[in-house]
Amino acid sequence: MSYNQEKMREAWKTYISRQVVLDMVRPEIARAWQRCRASGLDPWSADFPKHNKDLLQKKQTENRQLLRMAAPVLEYLMALFNCNISLSDKTGFVYKFVSPFSVYTRTYGTFQREETVGSGNVTIALREKIPVRVDGYEHYRAVAHNYSGVSAPMFRDREFMGLLNMNDPFRLLPDSAMQCCQAAAKAMIGGLAAARQPGFDLWRALAERMDEAVLVLDGRGLIQVANGVWRRVFAGDEPAPLGRSLGDFFSQKEILAASRPEQGRPEGEAVFTGRNGEVFRLTRRYVLALPEEEHAVFVLSPSERRPRVISSPAAEQTNYVGESPAWKKVDEAVRKIASHPTSVLILGDTGTGKEVVARAIHRRSGRPGHFVPVNCGAVPRELLASELFGYEGGAFTGARSAGAAGKMEYAEGGTLFLDEIGEMPPDMQVVLLRVLQEQAVTRLGSHKTRKLNVRVIAATNQDLAQLIAERKFRRDLYYRLGVFEIRLPLLRERVSDIPLLTAYFNDLLAARFHLTPKALPPEIMQLFLRYPWPGNVRELRNAVERLLIMAESTPPSLDFLPAALVDFAAAPPAAAEEGAVSPPRRLTREQVCRALEKHGGNLSHAARELHIARNTLYRKIEQFDIKLKVSARND
Repeated sequence: MSYNQEKMREAWKTYISRQVVLDMVRPEIARAWQRCRASGLDPWSADFPKHNKDLLQKKQTENRQLLRMAAPVLEYLMALFNCNISLSDKTGFVYKFVSPFSVYTRTYGTFQREETVGSGNVTIALREKIPVRVDGYEHYRAVAHNYSGVSAPMFRDREFMGLLNMNDPFRLLPDSAMQCCQAAAKAMIGGLAAARQPGFDLWRALAERMDEAVLVLDGRGLIQVANGVWRRVFAGDEPAPLGRSLGDFFSQKEILAASRPEQGRPEGEAVFTGRNGEVFRLTRRYVLALPEEEHAVFVLSPSERRPRVISSPAAEQTNYVGESPAWKKVDEAVRKIASHPTSVLILGDTGTGKEVVARAIHRRSGRPGHFVPVNCGAVPRELLASELFGYEGGAFTGARSAGAAGKMEYAEGGTLFLDEIGEMPPDMQVVLLRVLQEQAVTRLGSHKTRKLNVRVIAATNQDLAQLIAERKFRRDLYYRLGVFEIRLPLLRERVSDIPLLTAYFNDLLAARFHLTPKALPPEIMQLFLRYPWPGNVRELRNAVERLLIMAESTPPSLDFLPAALVDFAAAPPAAAEEGAVSPPRRLTREQVCRALEKHGGNLSHAARELHIARNTLYRKIEQFDIKLKVSARND
């Protein structure tokens, strides 16, 4: 059954609000939703497990034979589908990851389990040991609703070895993705048994399943793969053109266009004309660096074809909202500094709007280049240098042969936003300081220096003075970044802005979800004004979003708000005020285990008893290495 976004969105909202599974929901999706709910997972949560470098190295060592066999297959799948490709073991740990994006680290080096990340192709295939496709609103958590993914289990002598996964965070994967994923998984296990890497036979089999024209050249530039779509469009009734050159089918101008090195992988760089006048554009060009030789992979699409997008919400404004004295100071600082190229350091708790303010500075600066954000805490240490500074071909194992520009270069003429700068490793801080001082960057593996015109804005929720005292952050880098500091107030320090922010999110999110803005009853607004908002503006936005979706066809009520607000509203005033100002608790492993056991593993209920946020409980479970037992009910 093909994916229908509107119907599936209604089905998801129906389940989240009333726990009713509509007939259109596939059985495996329904079972996953029920397991997620039974585990106490909040569908509105947006946190992810942290990258585990030590465990990643261990898992890669354990699976080194399969990794050697899989390397060219993963690269080839990425070339065909232009999406993330990964391998996860039988415990759900993602130990191999290749991506067409500069760096994409949300799942790499982490466990993908339903009780923490929600349902998706990886978690369902892991649980049920079946090939699975999951699109858009079939995911349990709202944060994954833009994703499309397929997973195929791998078995060797009936032993489950893990999964091959394909995921696109922006658009629906084509219908051929599931077949290709299964074929590739089978070929990798077959190659492992025969101690031989898959070759052109697999490349041809996968290419034949594609709806686009696919061409693969060997290291001599001769055609080794030309799928049926390519032969029909460009070769007519001629036999498969294996061993022939591009010059037999394309003009010299077309060949030169196709041979240009990639610059950020632009679409439509080369245009080809078929035998009947159809116009095709080169949408992807990859060079696969295999042990023996390099293979060039070309994927051509009809010029009028566009990928199916899962969701296309209206472009969201980055304007901030606020009239309180505390926020007016922020606005005044932004207006004063925007037009100057000075570095800016934004300080503030999680959810106070650091990136929103950084974008406002960039927008008001008039700089012609892009705003390029980098989360220093989300990128693994070993990838951060290549992410920021780029690299030359062959600079390190796994590097693309053509090399890649770093975020510094992408931000040329614009603004580079370094979020969570306090998480940057000390050795990287030295390199960044030099780049900032010289306004020039040198790619990894290169001796060529490239001049830059980049404005840098950094942000953190940490105490940099404390990090400097602990020798975790360089004092000279702090002074270089903090030429101009902007401190953002907590939401509870700007209570008069809450009605303005609520109205802003009401209109913005209603437009995004094609809903009607809701008139909030006085008791909800009074609750918003009393609640301490530990998650600041982000938590307020999430509350309004949940309220809009849950109250689509009924008047808004307190029951539609997140559990933390409902509990706060139900608590006696004195207890609520006490909870609002109580300091963080120093919990022991035994206390956390007792709460989890008492509530049968329900994380929301356990967090409530411990008087901590659900995200804090996740961190405690990880810190204490607590293993959760999850059971599903069929009520």
